[in-house]
Amino acid sequence: SIPQVEVSFSVLMSGMTVPSNYALSGTGLSSLKIDSVTDQGGNRVLLKISGYPKTGSLFLTMSNIVDAKNRQLGKKVLSYSLAIPGPTATSSPATGRRVNAMTQLDVTFSTLVSSAALQASSYVVTNAAGGTLSVTSVSQLEGNTYRLTLSGSVGDGTFTITFNGIEDLGGNAPETTSLSFTGDVTAPTVLSTSPAASSVISVLSSLDVQFSEAVLLAENTTSYAIAGAGVGTLAVSSVSSLGNNSYRVSFTGTPTNGAITFTVSSVTDNPGNAMTTANFSFTGDITNPTITGTVPASGSTLNSITTVNVTFSRPVTGATTVSNYSISGSGAGTLSVTNSTDLGGNVYQLTLAGTPVDGAITINLSNILATGNALPLTGPTIPFTIDLGVPTITATNPVAGSLLKSLTQLDITFSEAMQNAATGGSYVVANNGSGTLAVTGATNISGNIYRVTFSGTVGNGSFTITVNPQDLAGNSIASNVLTYNADDTAPTITGSTPTNGSSLNTLSNIDFTFSEAVSGALTQGNYSLTGAGAASLTINSVSSLGGNSYRVNVTGTPHDGAINLVMSNIADTATNALTGGTLSFTGDFTGPTATSNPSNGGFVKAVTQIDVTYSETVLNAATMGNYSISGTGVGTLAITSVTAQGGNVYRVSFSGAITNGSLQLSIANVTDTFSNALTTTNL
Repeated sequence: SIPQVEVSFSVLMSGMTVPSNYALSGTGLSSLKIDSVTDQGGNRVLLKISGYPKTGSLFLTMSNIVDAKNRQLGKKVLSYSLAIPGPTATSSPATGRRVNAMTQLDVTFSTLVSSAALQASSYVVTNAAGGTLSVTSVSQLEGNTYRLTLSGSVGDGTFTITFNGIEDLGGNAPETTSLSFTGDVTAPTVLSTSPAASSVISVLSSLDVQFSEAVLLAENTTSYAIAGAGVGTLAVSSVSSLGNNSYRVSFTGTPTNGAITFTVSSVTDNPGNAMTTANFSFTGDITNPTITGTVPASGSTLNSITTVNVTFSRPVTGATTVSNYSISGSGAGTLSVTNSTDLGGNVYQLTLAGTPVDGAITINLSNILATGNALPLTGPTIPFTIDLGVPTITATNPVAGSLLKSLTQLDITFSEAMQNAATGGSYVVANNGSGTLAVTGATNISGNIYRVTFSGTVGNGSFTITVNPQDLAGNSIASNVLTYNADDTAPTITGSTPTNGSSLNTLSNIDFTFSEAVSGALTQGNYSLTGAGAASLTINSVSSLGGNSYRVNVTGTPHDGAINLVMSNIADTATNALTGGTLSFTGDFTGPTATSNPSNGGFVKAVTQIDVTYSETVLNAATMGNYSISGTGVGTLAITSVTAQGGNVYRVSFSGAITNGSLQLSIANVTDTFSNALTTTNL
């Protein structure tokens, strides 16, 4: 409105206070009119104006106003250019609001408006997709406020209510031509979580939730819950807004292994659409990955290393990155890991290059994490021992090179720890002297000492025992053959003087020879004389004759009867005891006797031969001159020859014929081998 206009004249004017001398006109006049003109003094007047202007031109025309000389105003028309703003409109709910329904809308105009504001047709609804809203009636509440009653539903999206034909009282169109709202009948959803749903988590200090739109109650801790076997001690502690419809849910406590369900509920958007309860699944996993096995086995002693297969307890990341491996230790030499290949099943093959030296090595693993929860590898080292040295053996009980008559066990000392040393199959017996020997087993006695046991008997000759265990690094023994000589044959007496079994009538020494070298043969106490013929005999010394021959010197006089030289505690170098260790003789101091065929004292009717049998070996029995025939019955009988028949039997042959009477065969000069004279001299 234009409530007043003050006009100042250069001089006092006649008629300047007369209202009829002023007239308003122009396109902006609308309902404007001059109500009064008041003299303000100082050639000034104040025109009071009422009514409502309109945007456009306004002219104030003055007439019948003259000065004292009756001269007209030089300027009779004052012009104005009116820019009258149209009314503005506000609403409740406010324009721009998101709503999920609208049954009434209160519209307040900034100025009085025309009666068109009470007509439903003055409000045109342009609906969003799916909307069916329309204004069914309008009522004026108070002042410039009007209540629009609406029917129908809002759609999803922006809808507008446009004013049609509503002006202020001056006819000015409203500056606010429409009111816009956002229809929202869709409940909010959770767009994402961080960490993302289905994640495997080992710790959970916070979880970020982004909603699809602005929401209410999202900052309440009661809108969130966490449950499941993997929750452990986790609990929601606070919620804070991150902006952009995102909220950070903070937790206290720690998870454990198992399923975790994170639930969002009781959240609505600004229009009041309630979100459907949303559940998000996670897996609590606080188990660090470990190394469950390696090939070669962790801790092994090796003489070379080119690959190592590592098995992890669970899927991991970083296991194929070569820089995540290093080799340290006194045995590392120039070793390095050059490649890592995924073999599947959480198994990775490390390829190594370079040359190790004797000593310990460690393969160090770093930056290898569990897939899903990123927990670091536990126990990330793999130790080995490099052993490039060659093991040696020492045989004891018996020592290598020994002469043996039997073998039941053998103790072997290795220069270092060995593998398969307690396995009987690691030892092989061979060659002629092994006889029926067979390995029955092997056991560890202490440290690196092992006892090999045998069954069977040795033969005669050389035999070998091949020792095949390897050290823990796989190094073979440099000299792994043990050689022994076997002798399971007892020594015997191969000859003696006097001859074993012979008779004798004198004895000063006994010479004898063993079949092999023996021990104890020079010990006088190892000999004794027994038998009836040795009653007065005594051994006074033993001497060596060289080689395997010995002499026992005897004093005293032998007698008729057995004379036995008994040997004891004599054995060969293999400890085989002497067999046949008794030399037997017969003391003979009695002359031989003779019998005959025909028998002595018998009757004969003819004599062509007489067989004479001596009681022992005799001398001169084949000499014909030592025999003579006599007696009354000799007749023409004469000895023609004497021949040996064997077995101490001699045949005396005759010629001629006998007569009745006695016959006597006389024997002279026949003795036994010890010169004992024949005691039967006549038959």
